[in-house]
Formats: sequence, C-alpha cells, structure tokens
Amino acid sequence: MIREHLGKKTYASMMVVALSSRAVASFLGISRDRRTGRLFKDERYYEHDENSSYEVKIADLFDPRKLPDVVQEELAEGILEANVAFAHLTFWPSSTDQTPSAAATEDYIERQYSRVQRFGEAVIALWGIVAKTIKI
Repeated sequence: MIREHLGKKTYASMMVVALSSRAVASFLGISRDRRTGRLFKDERYYEHDENSSYEVKIADLFDPRKLPDVVQEELAEGILEANVAFAHLTFWPSSTDQTPSAAATEDYIERQYSRVQRFGEAVIALWGIVAKTIKI
C-alpha cells in the first residue's frame, strides 16, 4: 500500500504513506523520543495471550540507533510528520507555513511531500531487510 502511493502528490496519498509507514515503523520497533527527537529501540509488544506475542520487530534483530544518521533523521522526521500533520490533521510548525485561511503554503506542502516520501522509502527498505533476515 505504501509503495503504490509513493510519488503521488495528493494529501490523501501523503496521508496513506505517512500513517502506514508510521504503523510499520512501530511494528518494527522503531520509535521517536518526543523530548529529544531521536530514535529509540521500542521493545513494547502487543500481547495476544499472556506473555505471548507474535510480533517480530526489527529491534529484535538490530538497534535502530545504529542506522546511518541520515536514515535515523528521515525516520524520526517521518514519525513526527505522521504524528502531528496527519494524525492531528492540521499542524504547521510556523505561521509562515500557513496561508491567511489556515491552509498549508505550497512551499510547506513541497517540503512535507519530500519528508513523507523519504520516510516511506526508508520504511520499505527496512521492511526488506527484515524480510530477508527472517526469510519471508
């Protein structure tokens, strides 16, 4: 689903990429510290039965903090973008990013599109690593 919306410059496609990538990143064990903005290894699991989880997280295979800095930054920015821009529906970090009618400026939309695309691509790449590692 993420891949088919990459490259489409509509709000709906950006939302699909951002929120789906956010869900996959969480499932893989990648979270962003709200205070520092840095990634951390999320070892929380959804338990299906007491002390039993069927989740396999990338954090079980390696520490996401050991990813290249540029990848960590793309993931951290993408998680933040999904959380504030799409989960909350309207958010712009500065009033200069808004039009008088409270819509995002074209420049902001272009920057947002770029952040969301890089995030989706990074999550797809990480999913590929996990799939190869656990032989899916």
